[in-house]
Amino acid sequence: MKRLHPLAPLLVCLCACGAPPAVPSGPLADVTGAGPAGGQVDVQATVAARPYVAAVRLPGRASSATAGADYTVWRTDAAGRPSDDPTLPFSVAAGGALRLEARIANLPTAPDAGFTAWVEDDCGGLATPVSWTEAGEARFTWLAPPEAGPCLVSAAVSLDGVADRLPLALLVAE
Repeated sequence: MKRLHPLAPLLVCLCACGAPPAVPSGPLADVTGAGPAGGQVDVQATVAARPYVAAVRLPGRASSATAGADYTVWRTDAAGRPSDDPTLPFSVAAGGALRLEARIANLPTAPDAGFTAWVEDDCGGLATPVSWTEAGEARFTWLAPPEAGPCLVSAAVSLDGVADRLPLALLVAE
């Protein structure tokens, strides 16, 4: 029995010789063959939506546009269109801390060894996981680097080797 890779298309080809088809390995479907003379293939598939970062909330970081509420960057609006400019309207002090709460959609029922969430950047900052909630929030504290400049900070999630990121652009100020 072989397992189809999550991104591999489900293609079943019965050759004239009747041999079972060769399929890539992965976790989404079971494929069995009846043997060289049988000509039978049994396919069972379960399609599961992949987790993705739906939003990143910055507690206590209000802007004039949010009228005192926490600042949130959403991946899409209610109609499913790309939403929000991911450039933060405020800066973070060099060496300062920024709390991030990444909302993960399509989270597995129970996170296992194949599921991870993290924060990464392109400017030399450091992210530390603070807590995890079963409701789908991964809470982090990101420490800005000691040098001022532009930075791309991304909340990320991965399951079975397939990753998703929601980047935020910000300025690290002196």
